[in-house]
Amino acid sequence: MEARNGGVWRMVMVLCVAASAVGVSCSKFDELVQPSWATDHIIYEGELLKLKLDNSSGAGFASKSKYLYGKVTAELKLVEGDSAGTVTAFYV
Repeated sequence: MEARNGGVWRMVMVLCVAASAVGVSCSKFDELVQPSWATDHIIYEGELLKLKLDNSSGAGFASKSKYLYGKVTAELKLVEGDSAGTVTAFYV
């Protein structure tokens, strides 16, 4: 029984070393997404993507790849005291 546990322990160690050897690559945000409409309303700032909303249009973008899972957040800043009638939509 003791030898069997030692073999399992070695297997776990080998898997941990192999997993840590896998490199992580970084990409620019504009390499991962593509504008879907109103490209003049999209502003790239490094890791930040801004979608401009005005009285005539908004903007949209989509991922270039499909993913099994992920995290998406959105922050909306409306005009103070004058945001009545503003309609926002956030689809996932």
